[in-house]
Amino acid sequence: MYGPRRERVAASKREPATAKQLKYLASLAEKVGKERFDAEFVKAVKGTDIAPRAPRERTTTASKRLTTAAARKLISALASA
Repeated sequence: MYGPRRERVAASKREPATAKQLKYLASLAEKVGKERFDAEFVKAVKGTDIAPRAPRERTTTASKRLTTAAARKLISALASA
């Protein structure tokens, strides 16, 4: 019963973020600002092997490194602003 769900969750932690997620993250980043995006990005990637955003790295470039699960976590944090 829970086997397929566990497989999807495990896959979402490895698969890169989808194009729709990246597009939505770009629009959210414009709305909330660079500082808020940086703060939430650090929280979203905490505990993963994804490095925090570099000082001169663009938000779209940093977003492309996210997994599906991390992107979902970042989107929900930014959308609740």
